[in-house]
Amino acid sequence: MSFLTRTQLKLIFEISHAGDSSMGMTFGDSDTFENFEQDRFEYETTIQFPTSLVIETFGKGHNDTVMDHDGNIISDKYIKLLDIQLNGLSCDRYYINDGIWIKANDGRVANSNYWGMNGKVTLDFLEENSFYWLLNSFNQAKRIRK
Repeated sequence: MSFLTRTQLKLIFEISHAGDSSMGMTFGDSDTFENFEQDRFEYETTIQFPTSLVIETFGKGHNDTVMDHDGNIISDKYIKLLDIQLNGLSCDRYYINDGIWIKANDGRVANSNYWGMNGKVTLDFLEENSFYWLLNSFNQAKRIRK
């Protein structure tokens, strides 16, 4: 079953800019991306189950969220995780929306795939293989929907 433990991971992101800059991300200890020119970014790597992937977000400043006089957000610099794919199979969208946590550098913790702060996200792939992880994402999503 090594074809299930060694897995192609693809993460798909929406990137929002403030002015001419965007937030950046570091994946693990080595892959750093910043100053995205497009509004969409795909990160691909091979992972070996079980493992965790830490994503660090950076580049958000105090003036990167613009609000009107009523407090409504007009524009914001953020990164949004749209999809997690293992060997081309997407996990449940409810897991993406509500199963991801970011710990901000200032200590705040948010349950969201919308990362509008500098911080760290840990994606855990702790199951025995990709099949079990995908199955678990659907089971977690069922609990989230209740």
